[in-house]
Amino acid sequence: MSIRIFFFASLLIPTAVSAQAYKTAAGLRMGSGFHVSVKQQLADRWTGEVLLTPNWSPTGPGVTMMGAYNRKVLFRGIGLFYGGGGHYYWDYTPARDERTERTQVYGLTLIGGMELTMKRLNISLDLKPEVHIGGTSKSLRWQGPSVTARYVLVRPPKPIKKSLLSKIGLKKK
Repeated sequence: MSIRIFFFASLLIPTAVSAQAYKTAAGLRMGSGFHVSVKQQLADRWTGEVLLTPNWSPTGPGVTMMGAYNRKVLFRGIGLFYGGGGHYYWDYTPARDERTERTQVYGLTLIGGMELTMKRLNISLDLKPEVHIGGTSKSLRWQGPSVTARYVLVRPPKPIKKSLLSKIGLKKK
């Protein structure tokens, strides 16, 4: 009996069109340093993110560009994301156990985490390991968890909510 009630209740619950709760958001990423983050929705469930690293960061000035796939979890404003891209630091400050001269470092970046969007505030918690291809003797840099707080600059249009009954033509117009 309870399974039937759940089934019919799920037919009446409106469905959302998109998993993203923003089109464009910008803010600060805090973790192994401070970064400026700009995140843009590229397509349904796909986002692109650019991280700008300032000169006073432990890695020196740099840029990271990533793409991520977003999955909705329960509600529209809560989601998981994972993806990757590339990074380039043009004045890399090495750790004490590496060379002492400054050099340019580039490589691949992976990212995975979760985010919450409430009104115009987007907060995400993620992990972002970097695989250096050139410029340093350390091939893997594990940055640990980071928190990013962004302000939603552009919201998507309101989704059209339709119940499943109206989609299949059983509801009167």
